[in-house]
Amino acid sequence: MKIFIIPMIALMIAATSLTAQAHTLDKAEYFDSAKTTVQAQIHNVLHSYYALKDALASDNAKGASNAATQFVAALTSVDAGKMSAQQRDLFTPLAENLRGDAEQILSSSNIDQIREHFASLSDNMLTLVTSFKANSGEVVYSDYCPMQKATWLSNQQPIKNPYLGRAMSTCGSIKQTIK
Repeated sequence: MKIFIIPMIALMIAATSLTAQAHTLDKAEYFDSAKTTVQAQIHNVLHSYYALKDALASDNAKGASNAATQFVAALTSVDAGKMSAQQRDLFTPLAENLRGDAEQILSSSNIDQIREHFASLSDNMLTLVTSFKANSGEVVYSDYCPMQKATWLSNQQPIKNPYLGRAMSTCGSIKQTIK
């Protein structure tokens, strides 16, 4: 009888260990899923940013305003509750700055004023994208306009300057490639 008890105890310990590992894997999968969800949500923010950038590059103030509305909606949909405390500490003030920039764009009808607020929005977006690796494998170009001393993000290599619009659409250069 004693001979059978020892293997039985060993089997019970092994089963308990496997069950604990299975729960650990489930938690890891959950956190990977949460991370993926947050990245996808921030990726949507990035794509709404591109629409704003493209409207400015086309000198379209109304299109920029519409894109800023979509940007705020995408930003609001990011679920900070799925972030780690460290991520939330980074995201929360950044999101407040981005929302403030977008609201300034929404309150402006003058394209030059919109472009001024877009510069700050672009700097904050660069921080957001690089911090959360939210480009989801897509290449993001950080472009620079020497005349405006301002950067912007683009999903295309050809320069389409949102600060100077059609007047000098190709002014600028790629300063960083984010993969």
